[in-house]
Amino acid sequence: MSLFQSSSHILLLSDELVVEILSFLTSGLDLFHCSLTCTKINRLVQDKKVLKNVSFRREIGVTASNFKQFFSSSSVCLKIQSINLNAIVWLNSSLLHSNLSKMKNLQELHIADVLFSSNQFSSLLSKLTRLQKLSFTWTWTTKEEADEVSKPSLSNTFSQLSSLNMYISTKDICPLDKITWMLQYCTGLEHLAIFTEILHKDVTYSNNRFNITVNIKDMKFMKLKNLMLDLKNRTYPGLLEREFVSKIVAGLDPANMDGFWCSSYWKREFLALPPGDDNNNSKLRLLTISTDYRHPSSLGSNTKQASLSFACEKHISDLLATPCPKLEKLTLQHLLPCQNKSEWPHHCSHSCHGFLSKIMKEHKGSLAGLKELSYRTNGFRDKDRDNKVDGVLHMETGQMLSSIKFLQLTKLALPLCGLLDSPDQTDDSAGMSSGMGKKRISHGVKKLNFSNNGFLEFASSLPGLEHLEILPCVSDQCSNAGAEGVLEAVPKLSKLKTLILVKVALNFTSKPLFQEIFSSCLSLEHLHLSSLTCDTQKFCRDLGLGLKKANSLKVLKVFQNQWTQFSKNLLEPVIEGCGLLEQMVLIDSSKAFTLKKFPLNDLIEIAKKDRLSFLYICSELLTIENIKKLKSEVKKSTNKKPFLISRFQKVFVRDKLAFYHLEDLSNLPMVFHRAVAGINSLTNSYCSTSTVGNVTIEDVF
Repeated sequence: MSLFQSSSHILLLSDELVVEILSFLTSGLDLFHCSLTCTKINRLVQDKKVLKNVSFRREIGVTASNFKQFFSSSSVCLKIQSINLNAIVWLNSSLLHSNLSKMKNLQELHIADVLFSSNQFSSLLSKLTRLQKLSFTWTWTTKEEADEVSKPSLSNTFSQLSSLNMYISTKDICPLDKITWMLQYCTGLEHLAIFTEILHKDVTYSNNRFNITVNIKDMKFMKLKNLMLDLKNRTYPGLLEREFVSKIVAGLDPANMDGFWCSSYWKREFLALPPGDDNNNSKLRLLTISTDYRHPSSLGSNTKQASLSFACEKHISDLLATPCPKLEKLTLQHLLPCQNKSEWPHHCSHSCHGFLSKIMKEHKGSLAGLKELSYRTNGFRDKDRDNKVDGVLHMETGQMLSSIKFLQLTKLALPLCGLLDSPDQTDDSAGMSSGMGKKRISHGVKKLNFSNNGFLEFASSLPGLEHLEILPCVSDQCSNAGAEGVLEAVPKLSKLKTLILVKVALNFTSKPLFQEIFSSCLSLEHLHLSSLTCDTQKFCRDLGLGLKKANSLKVLKVFQNQWTQFSKNLLEPVIEGCGLLEQMVLIDSSKAFTLKKFPLNDLIEIAKKDRLSFLYICSELLTIENIKKLKSEVKKSTNKKPFLISRFQKVFVRDKLAFYHLEDLSNLPMVFHRAVAGINSLTNSYCSTSTVGNVTIEDVF
């Protein structure tokens, strides 16, 4: 029953009580809708207590007309102290500028992804003299634009900022030195977060990439408490990125720091605080440490989230032995091989499964309290040190994992070996329970049997797990074993929301895997499958059966060769099910197909889905005429859905490590950009897009 029906009596309440109720609405779109119900509610929605904090963050129901109507009154604009417009990219920047300029009392402004010109941005800030918190996207590449947004007349506005979140969207043009022209005025910051696009260094480059004149300003952040740097644009010059980070670090006071998070390929050895400074270390709740045998460090007693990059297993084991009663999120990045030869072979296993077994055995207490756990390697393999017995890989990680009494674990990202055990060699029937015994293996993959009993026990004891990532193991024996036994246990994770599989083998039988998963995991909303070793026809058929039941699915990402050949098996189930689908990214790395024509009509039907906001298709079966037709049909959908963004690509770049061209990703909102550029980079040590144990775009913007 509606809150505004007469039998609910809300209209009989006093104005004060109704205002109190309305003040709890967190969505600006809800305020829009309430204002249209009746004269009384419309009047009370405009109360300063209700309008103090208004958020339209990623609200697809916002249109130019309802936005303009709601903010038509200057008195409404003057009552707003905080507004969040992050990712509202479909509204014209001039419309936003004109309405935001009227909000003279604004203290918080969040406009990330909105593409303002440099003149619009500087004009807006000059009128918002009370601003304290700002989030925005830096898109400016020329000196003139940088001068405009960093001009001295804005220095007072910048100096009074206490919080600044910046997303850099300039493709392969590096603006890091120009950003310091603005940051030099931000002396009052307590929180600073800077994120970049994800771009591989091998991407095709623009003409201006190497046209660089560097002018880095000194910066002072003596009040800074939280620093987050997520620099994953590998096209930036390494020395410039290193100097940029060094200048920021040199300008802060370590004694004030509460959180330090730095993800940079070029500047990763920096320790947030000097080793051994226990008083300061104990303050940090959020930190990254990159350690090797030359630079040991320690965690603090107040640390809640940590990202640890390491080469020597002994030193990371010593780190984990530090009492960390508040540690909730842990990311481990294993940079094989260990260079500390004095520790060989006593403390270093030189394999992911060996290391995982070790820490699960030695640090059960520390791991048991975690909410999020992530471990990955840099892909290095030492075939001579692979824990083999008589040529067979020996593992016990699955049983070790199940033996840890996790109290609140919700997110887990491990290589496949972290979920498996070696079978009992005396048992001829040993192998994957639940059907992972001897099977016909596609494509001539030599497959060993491993036991999934440990993971079955783990899944049964932890039904509250919401996020599972299965990454590749550095051992061929393990990677080729197949992850189907693990997937057969996934239905036990009834609260699972996200499932990600990357570069592992899957052997499909008559028993449908994904159908069982979607039937049991009713909250599953994010499915990401990348570069699986499998029979693609069986994969598409099995996935298609699952998608028919994917009633909660919001994000579908598939990076797989030859899916185009069997696209009907994928696209028709998406039309039939997936009613809540918001993003679909399908990328085919194949060049040749026997299929004569791409099923365009299926894509057009998918584009009509009510909530779909991003559609990205890459297949070389698409022709220029196909793309023209698709764009024309999708444009019709955008009349009703202005938030819909689509990209159709007929070229998959094979001669470079980056499969995309710069223009393929141009001007994409940050979440969509990362959905494409990071679709096959989850296993990369420094450019991983994993959300497990990491600071993410969603956390900041």
